[in-house]
Amino acid sequence: MLNLFAFFRKKKKKERKTFDLTQKYYSFKNLLLTNNKLLDLFGQLQKKMGKVYINIPLFRSLLYKILDTTFDLIQNLNEFTDDKYRSLYDVFLQLDKKIRDLLEVWKPISLEHLTIPLTEINIYLTVLVGGKAAHLGEVKTVLNLPMPNGFAITTTAFKKFIEFNNLKDVINQELSGLSPEDLAKVDIVSQKLESIIKKGRIPPELEVAINKAWSDLSKQSGFSGRVAVRSSAYGEDAHLSFAGQFMSVLNVDKQGLIDAYKEVLASKYCSRAINYRLQKGIKDEEMPMAVLVIEMIAAKAAGVIYTRNPNHPQEDTMLITSSWGLGEYVVPGKISTDYFQVSRTKEEIISHIAKKEKMLVLGKEGVEEKEVPLEEQEKPSLTVEEIKLLKQYALILEDYFGSPQDIEYAIDKDHKIFILQTRPLKVLARTVSETPPQTENKILLKGMGIGTGAATGPVFILNGRNLNEVPEGAILVVHHGSPELTAVMSRVAGIIVDLGNPSGHMATVARESRVPTVLGTDKATSILKNGQILTIDGDSGVVYEGRVEAILKIKQETEPIAIKNPEYKRIKEIIDLIMPLNLIDPRSASFSPKHCKTIHDIIRFIHEMSIQEMFHLGDRVVSTRRFKVVKLISPLPVPVFMIDLGGGISEGAAKKKAIKPEDVVSIPFQALWRGMSHPRIRWSGPIGVNIQGFMSVLMRSMTGNEGQLGEPSYAIVSKEYLNFNIRLAYHYSLIDTYCSDIVNNNYINFRFFGGGASSDRRSLRAKCIEEILKNLGFTIIREGDLINAWFKKYPRKRTEERLDMLGRLMGFTRQIDMLMENEQVCYAFADIFAKGEYDVIYQEGFLKRYERNQKVSKGS
Repeated sequence: MLNLFAFFRKKKKKERKTFDLTQKYYSFKNLLLTNNKLLDLFGQLQKKMGKVYINIPLFRSLLYKILDTTFDLIQNLNEFTDDKYRSLYDVFLQLDKKIRDLLEVWKPISLEHLTIPLTEINIYLTVLVGGKAAHLGEVKTVLNLPMPNGFAITTTAFKKFIEFNNLKDVINQELSGLSPEDLAKVDIVSQKLESIIKKGRIPPELEVAINKAWSDLSKQSGFSGRVAVRSSAYGEDAHLSFAGQFMSVLNVDKQGLIDAYKEVLASKYCSRAINYRLQKGIKDEEMPMAVLVIEMIAAKAAGVIYTRNPNHPQEDTMLITSSWGLGEYVVPGKISTDYFQVSRTKEEIISHIAKKEKMLVLGKEGVEEKEVPLEEQEKPSLTVEEIKLLKQYALILEDYFGSPQDIEYAIDKDHKIFILQTRPLKVLARTVSETPPQTENKILLKGMGIGTGAATGPVFILNGRNLNEVPEGAILVVHHGSPELTAVMSRVAGIIVDLGNPSGHMATVARESRVPTVLGTDKATSILKNGQILTIDGDSGVVYEGRVEAILKIKQETEPIAIKNPEYKRIKEIIDLIMPLNLIDPRSASFSPKHCKTIHDIIRFIHEMSIQEMFHLGDRVVSTRRFKVVKLISPLPVPVFMIDLGGGISEGAAKKKAIKPEDVVSIPFQALWRGMSHPRIRWSGPIGVNIQGFMSVLMRSMTGNEGQLGEPSYAIVSKEYLNFNIRLAYHYSLIDTYCSDIVNNNYINFRFFGGGASSDRRSLRAKCIEEILKNLGFTIIREGDLINAWFKKYPRKRTEERLDMLGRLMGFTRQIDMLMENEQVCYAFADIFAKGEYDVIYQEGFLKRYERNQKVSKGS
């Protein structure tokens, strides 16, 4: 539906509209709001990508929101620019189709399923069958590893059971106000809820579905007539394991199946499970219970595999534990077990054989404990061949699921291995300390980590240097994050930024590239030194002096989720169409709609084009002159007229024909005016001009007409916006700026060109302005006497400070082109401005005095 609407929206011919300044501004504000909404959605997407387990329905919903909001952003831009960028619709529709086609596999199935056979379960059904069943479904249907047959009783069945017995309000009331600290109260509530559920009646349609699933299972070859009934709650065996929290009922026949099912449901409310959820902040309704029913294996031996040694994750070994009989005693550690350290890459096995006196076996009903025969007690419970095969299966499972695994297995009397469970092993997460490790290394800086690990290397402070100079393995230190840094992310070890926010473009790309990054240090560029060795922790946001092995050793084990199984392969394909940023430099010829390869590219292009469009707003005002204006009473040597878009002029002054600067309440205007009205800045009177400069101006005025003395200037204002055209004699300045409390919205665009002197003197003045702006942190393009500069995505306070300095700069440089004899003079003026000695240029002979002072200073 969205694609069809977009198609017609693109083709629709719009009536030619007259230029509406106020509407244009509010279209721009609406575009900024939509842009920020998209950046927030990107932040949510990255948080989900950082989890071991991704809730597919929520992930899918979030992607649709991103697509729909991107379409809204394209509409915003075209409404704002009178359909200037229609070609973006074609680019977006191609991406939209690719992403939606990839999402089709996750099209929601009917939530009415009460049971589903394992042969039809995959990872995409997690919401219906829970994590344990979903993983085993993949093991059976995709990997074809040996495992028992079975079926899942879904979360929908659980909800129907609760509704049928009117238990929802009872459960909510009992759980309300519970605290994990009050263990006695938790026990009382647990006993009550477990009892109620065990006494509950099964809805008739659910009983029919369970009996049908049993009947289908019984037709499978070799079915013993006995099953294990195990929990498979939504979220279990995923980002939280819930290991040992719920009940498993073993060796169940058809007659006992319903009661066993209710026992497992009731275990959702056992004391330990309630406490676990309370401690983790998980709401009861967020974790509906599915139940897994699998054929019972009469195991001669059983155990657990950790595909990484949890005690020494850096070593190339896995751990295999085993004991005689069923594995239900092995997992909770109720009996002594053999364990084997097995090399992951070599034919090496180190065996530790325990004395195994007891084992759990199948009884006529349920299970029973027996003595292990004396001759078997100190005998290995696994053969070398079984260990090798278990290792092979374990590596396949780790590779497929993309992370270390915790695997349960059983081996029958015929030595056939069965996989009973596989879930993510939390060993790597455990090695990453939430608090910095003890180290003698000095903490240099603290900021915001973005969760990308740790790095060490020599400092490289950019500070206006070319990105091509950034060496391999450096810790790049910048004052302000920029998408341009994408170009060096593949070769830097880490990034430290004075300013920056986690939802900005650079942070997005850094996460995608997994470059350890610390934002918001405030002073990294001023206190760090080039070549200085340091270590950054991209998780905690701490920067240490020197190389800190303790952090690097831990963080190097924090690997990204391997994108190898079907779920993550598809997720990566989708993310590759959304997150990467290819449009980096707005000055490049490739910065265009046809080069947008991702949704991120489209967002970046739109944001840049919208700011450029606003930059030319004042020109359209000047050319039409059809707007209600009020005159500004000011010391400027030209008339200035104000146009209020709303909220830029105080209510009391809005109806006046002439107003004072203090009547203007626009944030950016007031910041600029503070600089323009600085006590050491003059807007009238001559500077210490020399005869050559004066003659240059005189000749230009006789031979050209590029500027008219006293031509009106216009300031378009709102509470947070300013577009100011200032035409002073022969030169022209334009400031377009948005200054608010939302960092992503803030920018300053500045243009300066012209002058009364000869072209070489005008160019030298432009070079002087370039030097001053560079020291203020602006990005600049200079061509002859034309300056284009911008300052984007800084906090409000910093943006106001730069506007103040621009106000001073315009007054300071208004006539200095007449004095520009050579580059030395150009740099002298830049130095005078940096020292704040703005009014010395009005003193006769000041340049000679400056040169003498410089010589004296160098001589001393």
